Amino acid sequence: MSLRPLVLIIHAFGGHPRKFWYDRLAKALRATHPTADVEVLHMTEAYTPRIEAWVGDVTRRVAAAATAPTPDQPRALYLIGHSVGCQTIVRYLSLGPPALRLGGCLCVAAWFAVADPW
Repeated sequence: MSLRPLVLIIHAFGGHPRKFWYDRLAKALRATHPTADVEVLHMTEAYTPRIEAWVGDVTRRVAAAATAPTPDQPRALYLIGHSVGCQTIVRYLSLGPPALRLGGCLCVAAWFAVADPW
């Protein structure tokens, strides 16, 4: 049985779902993977991000997907981060196994050395 993908795109500092390339990527993924649920998350306080809030955004979305009824089909989680979105993914994954099976992770223009206040 194949896993039904959930793809979450976590934007950069100052980003939003329709900024940069996020919306185009989401549309392309939906077109090429019609069974996938693809979302660009609208992260809390995009211009004054706090790591706890952003990790909380991802945690809540994944938990909601994990508890949502699906037609006898398990889910696979794919995370795509841009810039500070990558730091969010790393911090989220450091909390332990996600509520959904992790299928993959892509970090674009990542920064892993943390600046204040992160």
